[in-house]
Amino acid sequence: MNPVTTIYRAAHAVHLPEGDTRPVEGPVTVLVAGDTIVDVLDGRDAPVPAGTVVAPDAGVVEVPDDQVLIPGLVDTHVHVNEPGRTEWEGFASVTRAAAAGGVTTLLDMPLNSVPSTVTTDALDLKQDVARDKVKINVGFWGGAVPENLGTGQLKALWDRGVFGFKCFLLESGVDEFRPLTVDQLHQAMTEIADFDGLLIVHAEDGDLIDEATAKMAAAGGVDETFDSFLASRPSSSEAKAIATVIAAAEQTGCRT
Repeated sequence: MNPVTTIYRAAHAVHLPEGDTRPVEGPVTVLVAGDTIVDVLDGRDAPVPAGTVVAPDAGVVEVPDDQVLIPGLVDTHVHVNEPGRTEWEGFASVTRAAAAGGVTTLLDMPLNSVPSTVTTDALDLKQDVARDKVKINVGFWGGAVPENLGTGQLKALWDRGVFGFKCFLLESGVDEFRPLTVDQLHQAMTEIADFDGLLIVHAEDGDLIDEATAKMAAAGGVDETFDSFLASRPSSSEAKAIATVIAAAEQTGCRT
């Protein structure tokens, strides 16, 4: 084991002891070697176990009693939007905000940036833009869109380390990230299953949403209230799309 470089002592901490299934709250001493937690000891003033090597210049962090020490959180659904729409959010601002809130890892969604993360070239660009700006760990989702099916890009993105792929079954809200038809969903799942990748799906049926919106408009009921928005997205649109996804996953064996 590498030498311990930092010791955290906290009167209040939330952690998951080895072998337990529920987190516990209480005083702890946390030993860190570099960027790796190597031990969590019961008690704020717990002694360092015999045999543990502590670096001569190791620091000790006394967590204030009115603060709670928690493991770094992981946010797997973040739209950073850079490059292309950095005025919405960029890597510098989003990772600083995440760090301030206790999030130490985020996964960037493939859409809203320009270009979308649907090719290895786009992933290269996004990583280059992010490299000198991020303050926390950042990973990336790839996108499954009509344009990259059958091109080898899904496998190439997977080999480059994307955590999985995102697709939509209705309009995504940005023109450059088009939705998949049911047949294209099957094709994407078949490709992704071949290398045991993961596909996550925005599952709403666009036809049912269009139908609900048209009925509301005809009745003069469309406005900008939250209730109006909810009425425009009937639960049946999710139920139908989810059933489609389940059937496709069963047929292709794709992790979804």
